[in-house]
Amino acid sequence: MAENKVSAIDLLLRPDAPEVVQARQTAAFEVKRLSRDLGTPFVLELRGLSYNQYQDLAGSKFSNIDIMLEGVVEPNLRDPRLLSQYKAATPVDVVKAIFLPGEIADIARQIEKLTGFRGDTLKEIQKN
Repeated sequence: MAENKVSAIDLLLRPDAPEVVQARQTAAFEVKRLSRDLGTPFVLELRGLSYNQYQDLAGSKFSNIDIMLEGVVEPNLRDPRLLSQYKAATPVDVVKAIFLPGEIADIARQIEKLTGFRGDTLKEIQKN
């Protein structure tokens, strides 16, 4: 019995396809050191970058901090109260004040994974 396969174009033309394919992945991660030091879970909500966000970053020399500033949804690392609390001139300074270099790298890596990098996004299939 032949399989009823739906073509890729038919999948992309489904009424809900634009919302499905354009939705960026999100995930929550706990920063263990900050949870321990603050005495309560310190959780970041991360979101993968859109194509335009990534292209804007790629157009300049960007760092892990730039990735964080685009991909950390909660807390808002650009919040003026954080700049004031940490006597920071810029959101970049806020990130440097709060997070250790290894934490910054790990958070940026998770955002990259949510964006489709650093992982297996394709699966080879055998055609008959």
